[in-house]
Amino acid sequence: MPVCVSRTRDCDMSRKINLTTIVVKHIATLRDNGTKELSMIDISVFLIFPFMASVALAYFGSVLSDDLLSLAVNFGAITTALLMSVLVLVYEQESKLLSIRHADVTLEAIKKQKLQLLRELYQNICFTIVVSLCVVVSSFLLMFFKGFKEFGYVVFLNNSLTAFVVFLFLNVVLTMLMIIKRFHALITN
Repeated sequence: MPVCVSRTRDCDMSRKINLTTIVVKHIATLRDNGTKELSMIDISVFLIFPFMASVALAYFGSVLSDDLLSLAVNFGAITTALLMSVLVLVYEQESKLLSIRHADVTLEAIKKQKLQLLRELYQNICFTIVVSLCVVVSSFLLMFFKGFKEFGYVVFLNNSLTAFVVFLFLNVVLTMLMIIKRFHALITN
């Protein structure tokens, strides 16, 4: 493994764990196929609905029991492991598609569409892995802070973490449904 000898872009640890490009590229996949513009329906389903539901649940207080938090941690861990394997599958399929050459214009157009779909799947899967890890970490933090006496900032922190866990969980579930739909489209078309 190479050792960093200067402060270049690759040596800066914060850039190595900066995940904003994954989030931005995932959001970029939420486009309308016809217009290629961001789809407000997709933005509503994947971002606004989970946000509103999570804020509503957090408003009612600590609705997540330790059992539900344990379930969220297990769900996040299993999802992460599963999607890492699927990521390898997507990479292999993309490599196979890139190696195929078609003289037929129609087949080349289909190949181009499938490559685009595979790249979007790749972005969605990477995003879901990151969010699943965030579910695990935020659930752990919520369990930790639930042990403190509830007063002032601790109540606000617990409610905020509750909203965050619910938002992330809903986002993972919805994004996984989209991933399944895209795999289905990729295989059946």
